[in-house]
Amino acid sequence: MWWRVARFLVTLMIISLVTLCDSTFAQSFVTNTYTVSNEDFVNPERGFYLHTETRASAPASFPANLSSFRLVGRADPNDTYTTKLSLMLRVIYLDTFVNAAISTNFLSKLQTDFDLVRAHGFKAIVRFAYNQDTTRPFNEPAKARILEHIGQLTPLLRRNRDVIAVLQHGFIGAWGEGYYTDIFSTTGQAFTAQNWTNRAEVLSALLAALPPERMVQVRVPQQKQKHLYGVAAPTSSAAIGISQAHNGSAAARIAFHNDCFLADNTDLGTFTDYDGATDSQDIANLRNFAALETRYVVMGGETCIENAPDDNCAGAGGRADMDLALFHYSFLNQGYNANVNDDWVAQGCIEDIKRRLGYRLQLVSGIFRTEASPGQAIPLTLEFQNTGYAAPFNPRGLELVLRDATTGRKFFAELSRDTDARFWLPGSNHVLSVTIALPFGVPMGAYEMLLHLPDTAPSLYGVLPYSIQLANSNGLSSSGSSLGNVWESATGYHNLGATLTVNSTAINPPPNSTDIPVLDYSAIRETYDTWRARHFGTNSQAGEPAADPDADGRSNLVEYAVASDPNSAADRSHVEAMHEAGAFLVTIRKGPGVKDVRYEVDGSPNLLPGSWSASLATILVNDATQLRVRFTSTTDSGFLRLKVTLDTP
Repeated sequence: MWWRVARFLVTLMIISLVTLCDSTFAQSFVTNTYTVSNEDFVNPERGFYLHTETRASAPASFPANLSSFRLVGRADPNDTYTTKLSLMLRVIYLDTFVNAAISTNFLSKLQTDFDLVRAHGFKAIVRFAYNQDTTRPFNEPAKARILEHIGQLTPLLRRNRDVIAVLQHGFIGAWGEGYYTDIFSTTGQAFTAQNWTNRAEVLSALLAALPPERMVQVRVPQQKQKHLYGVAAPTSSAAIGISQAHNGSAAARIAFHNDCFLADNTDLGTFTDYDGATDSQDIANLRNFAALETRYVVMGGETCIENAPDDNCAGAGGRADMDLALFHYSFLNQGYNANVNDDWVAQGCIEDIKRRLGYRLQLVSGIFRTEASPGQAIPLTLEFQNTGYAAPFNPRGLELVLRDATTGRKFFAELSRDTDARFWLPGSNHVLSVTIALPFGVPMGAYEMLLHLPDTAPSLYGVLPYSIQLANSNGLSSSGSSLGNVWESATGYHNLGATLTVNSTAINPPPNSTDIPVLDYSAIRETYDTWRARHFGTNSQAGEPAADPDADGRSNLVEYAVASDPNSAADRSHVEAMHEAGAFLVTIRKGPGVKDVRYEVDGSPNLLPGSWSASLATILVNDATQLRVRFTSTTDSGFLRLKVTLDTP
């Protein structure tokens, strides 16, 4: 619903500036360091994956012992090495629907698939295809049929976003790999401008079908160049930079899969110019483009044919492990081509590859305050290192957990509000320095300081298979004494080996508006439903989004969005209006962890129907903590209004 924020009147205001005296706070800190583990353990959304398939003509489930592949490990097809798995590729053949809509029955079977993926603690790399035809006639649908199918699949994909690691482009050509087709190109001939346009239309539909935090992998890097820069884009087109990464745009979400890794100097068509003849410069351009892009978008795939010595380990004269690092590989097929992968066992690099596929995050050190009183702010510094090939590619939670050493009661500070692990690239250390604000109501006592890296999906929060384990074994004090194991396998927490004593005598500064609040709930898993349960109970009609139980003119959804108390009409700390340098400004505080609300602001000079326009509201700041807006008009008075909408899967 619409909410009137404030009215601008020409008013003289006298503001007193108070100069605060300098204060010195006697603070006690401890510095801990952490030893590195070389164990090959399982982590979500990375590593070798299991290839699985199902067909509309013959639906197939998963291995009955799927969970054991994650817990115990799975041997490769030649029984040469074993590794623990958390990912599967699910290729879904819509073979009976080439000339028909997808049936409700098959859509229901796909939902059962996703339910099983979730139950086994896996995530899925998803691809849709129609055939495996490499000779004509190709059993392929028209573009309109593919777009119809994507529309049908959209609710399914959004409903199961939590266990979809990434969606591969699919739909076109044999195995959904985009090549053997006479509709989206003519096999064996250069692509036309219309071919690229048609492919872009399918890719745009796939991006729209997914939530904005999920990526779509294309089979060849050139497709992203054509999609972003137009059908005439050369192979020398520029890769995205850090300013374009992870912002929900198409540029940030188009990623790559290479299903013939190391097969020849083009990886069997991966680094090929499909506009015509490919020369050495085209290959170099496309390899460089992919190497830069995959800093911020996910890369995965499989080996396909033996190609010694290129497919050997670097120590055996090849480029396998070097190219895995160059292109920031997050996952690789364990089953194909097993003969290529098995060479890495004999050549001595398989264990390193098992550990380094995707991210491998580890703590280096931490600096901790040891004392605080309720209502005070304390600093926290953590240093991380990523020794994997890539950064995490999906949003990842990071929170400090304060656990009462006596009662076990927990409090949480959402560190990922101010840092994003998707930018923790290999090759350098990443230092997180924040200030956390204790609530006035925190009980006195000793609190263990723990670190948690949960999945950001509320349905998976705190579910052990979906929490990241850091590659650390023990903590060490500044004197070198052991602080015990870091990883808590029962909780998914990391024990930082530090204790915060909350008492009435500690001296620390008061918090400010930018500090991260310590809460008695996790802001990472916060949704309207969890907020509603805290304030009203799950079945209370008073908790409906449109309800207004405190009769203050603000619906519950607005109260949730702006962090005000839905049971107190007196709480109006959510908004600040001011006149500054001739401009009307409004700052709206956002609720901690609120991520399922869309905020929109527009302005009007007179409240008349038809006078409202987004062009009269300039967004100055829109981050996790606040929305700051300026009324943009030359009139003497004006109004701003806020619309909040609840996003649902």
